[in-house]
Amino acid sequence: MNRKEIDQFLTKVAANEHSDKDLERFRKWLSYTPKPEANDALNRYIEVVQLTETVDTDRLSRISQEIEQKLDWKQKNAARHLPLFIKIAASVLLIISGYYIFQNQSINTQNTQSHLSIHPGKEQATLILADGSKIDLNKAADGTIQGSTKEGITGFSKKAGLLSYEVSRQSSEKRQVHTLAVPRGGQYKLLLPDGTKIWLNAASTLSFPTSFAADKREVFLDGEAYLEVAQHPTAPFTVKTTKGEVNVLGTHFNIRAYGSEEKATTTLLEGSVKVSNKYQSALLKPGDQATHKEKEDIILQQVETTYATAWKNGYFMFNQQPITEVMEQIALWYDIEVFYRGEKPVNKIWGTTSRSDSFNDVLKTLQALGSVQFKIEGRKVYVEKTNFK
Repeated sequence: MNRKEIDQFLTKVAANEHSDKDLERFRKWLSYTPKPEANDALNRYIEVVQLTETVDTDRLSRISQEIEQKLDWKQKNAARHLPLFIKIAASVLLIISGYYIFQNQSINTQNTQSHLSIHPGKEQATLILADGSKIDLNKAADGTIQGSTKEGITGFSKKAGLLSYEVSRQSSEKRQVHTLAVPRGGQYKLLLPDGTKIWLNAASTLSFPTSFAADKREVFLDGEAYLEVAQHPTAPFTVKTTKGEVNVLGTHFNIRAYGSEEKATTTLLEGSVKVSNKYQSALLKPGDQATHKEKEDIILQQVETTYATAWKNGYFMFNQQPITEVMEQIALWYDIEVFYRGEKPVNKIWGTTSRSDSFNDVLKTLQALGSVQFKIEGRKVYVEKTNFK
């Protein structure tokens, strides 16, 4: 949404002529807009609502009490003196699914020292060569880390979280396969000799040959990756997974296909791709997302692609995702284990948080948005459903 569209939306709100679709569009725009611009628009929205909406005083009082109950004792007196417009804003923010969060919530930690050791992920990976030898890229200095090989590779190089290599010639030797393995709590980038760029998310592995054949380019993925495939009309690019494969010529897309998960998703940003499994194939156009399992039909839907690629850009972005799926992403990035106590929560999360945020801040965000509470014991996180609404 641009400035003019925001103005038009607020005019509709003032006249009480806005639709649920208008509000949902505004919410989505807030989720991926830089904070200063988003804050300005949200403040304007709150001002308009103040002037046009009838405030439910009973509900507002209940919300204020719930906020105070979540504050530490020393903070309660300050909370009682919040100006009325802040309390009205709290009501509005609940309506728009918690764009702002209550930052002063407490997280139950069994072991403070263990809790403090949980940090955001970072650029780290291991290169596993065809002969089985391993190179820890996190410990290797920038520059050439592996010399020329008989398969024609001039040498692997790394710089600022990017692994690359070049092929000097087509070797008569049999093509061998190398693997880039990213652990939980990590991410890494790979530049292939054909110009294809690949971003690997946490707990992902990518196997690739020393050189591609003249008529095809194939890699194998277990995990999540964002790819910008260089165009070569005579050599299609194929990503193989345990759930099927994706075939392209030149395009930008995200694929999540962890072997440990039941389904895979492919989201197309540019170009065209074909997603296939044992039973079906589907051609995607930009904005399409394919959900596919190994032995079931492929389901297509149009989505906001920003959510699928948020991890590559340093964010968690959730658009009405079940809390269980949200916690899967959190667990991989912060390298923790998640357990559920009692009835498993079924509520859904909408919101955005940075992948560089502290683990405690992320849990505060989720606790505010998801009607759940957390207990941390070492690197284990226990999730419980709450009655907070």
